[in-house]
Amino acid sequence: MSESKAKKNRVVKTGATEESLIQFSRTLLSNLAKEKEISQGVFYFADIVAKKPVLRLLSAYAWDGTESENRVFEFGEGFPGQVAKDGDLINISEVPDGYISIVSGLGKANPASLIIFPVIHDKKVLAVVELASFHRFTEEDENYFKELSVSIAEQIMILNEPI
Repeated sequence: MSESKAKKNRVVKTGATEESLIQFSRTLLSNLAKEKEISQGVFYFADIVAKKPVLRLLSAYAWDGTESENRVFEFGEGFPGQVAKDGDLINISEVPDGYISIVSGLGKANPASLIIFPVIHDKKVLAVVELASFHRFTEEDENYFKELSVSIAEQIMILNEPI
């Protein structure tokens, strides 16, 4: 097993024992923060509301909003919804001032880049992950997240299996 694959497995498997989907997604974001220098992240889970596919905020890492905010995007709405609709990763390397702030006790700053990727199983979007970092995401990072999304999808399917 390659070192890269071993890292991806470690990032995913740490949270995917018998924990709930919420705990899994929180652990995943926390592990990504350590592995890939993620400063902020959110995990949206796909759902159906009024016969329309939507993304619901499930968990967040170092985000100044709250997880209880019932944040919902229809497929095609905003970056998360567009990623869900198209099924493709988006890498934004020129984040406009004021678009998003990463806040700490010492200050706040804009990230250098955002990466948003879908989690897909059998051509069905299960989730969307949105990450911000002070460093620019490279093509290597894009490939990492594309591969990681397959592992995330597998773990979501395991967590959703009936007992």
